Amino acid sequence: MIERKPERRITDPEEMAYVLRKAQILRLGMVGPDGPYVVPMNYGIGEGCLYLHSSCKGRKAETLRADPRVCFELETDVALIEDDKPCGFSMKFKSIVGFGRVVVLETEAEKRAGLRAIMAHYTEGEYPDEAFPDKVLAKTCVMRLDIASMTGARHGWNG
Repeated sequence: MIERKPERRITDPEEMAYVLRKAQILRLGMVGPDGPYVVPMNYGIGEGCLYLHSSCKGRKAETLRADPRVCFELETDVALIEDDKPCGFSMKFKSIVGFGRVVVLETEAEKRAGLRAIMAHYTEGEYPDEAFPDKVLAKTCVMRLDIASMTGARHGWNG
């Protein structure tokens, strides 16, 4: 496949890590029996993986059980670039598109670790085991997205 705009590619691992840390929402793409399905999700960062959570029931959970292969996208530093001509408008951004497989975590210890990673992405607090009661863990689906590959792109920002 020919890369269309190689000058936009993010190759620096630190810049990729910046996008992962700074983005607020991950869009998770799946393929179910009715076709493609995309949902926005909160996430946490692990070693070579991301953590997600949701209900154990519903379309997303059923789709992931049937096929754990996913695509994900996230972006940060988004801003409109205005121009005098409508076709001259553009956007500044830094983004990542990745592929991987989702694994549903089974043990309470795994679930708590995943939820701590999610909370660490959004807050500075420390969360003891009691912050994630057994009753809540039992009905919460915590997932690890094992990243197989990801690429980054930017426009309008210097590297």
